[in-house]
Amino acid sequence: EYEGEEISHALDVRRSMYMEDFTSFSRLYAKAPKMSAYIMDHMIPTVRFRALQVLVKAFKPTVGGKWAVGMLGFYPIDGNEFEGTTGEEEIERGKKYLKSCGCLILEDEGDVRNWKVDTKNSTINMPQESGEEGK
Repeated sequence: EYEGEEISHALDVRRSMYMEDFTSFSRLYAKAPKMSAYIMDHMIPTVRFRALQVLVKAFKPTVGGKWAVGMLGFYPIDGNEFEGTTGEEEIERGKKYLKSCGCLILEDEGDVRNWKVDTKNSTINMPQESGEEGK
């Protein structure tokens, strides 16, 4: 149909936006050819917030925090770690984003790494622009 990796990628991004397929959008962002990721950077806040709205509606009363952060594109949910990092920084950035949107975080006192998002009692609001949530 269309030739060229960039054209095919752009059409796939358009399709993932239209279908609200946030997981696909995250994977396409990670594999963006040439400088496509810079254009997609402008879409991320909107896509991420919409994904959070869907996630909060779909999962009641709680959802695993690390999984939620992965679904929002902060951390790879397929188990692969980011190249050169342990992923802890990305998870903390995702947790900060969730809090900025109004999510209530439930932490396990016995294990700090085992935390959940209280989707039942969270009130979601668009976060204020900090310039950091898009990456």
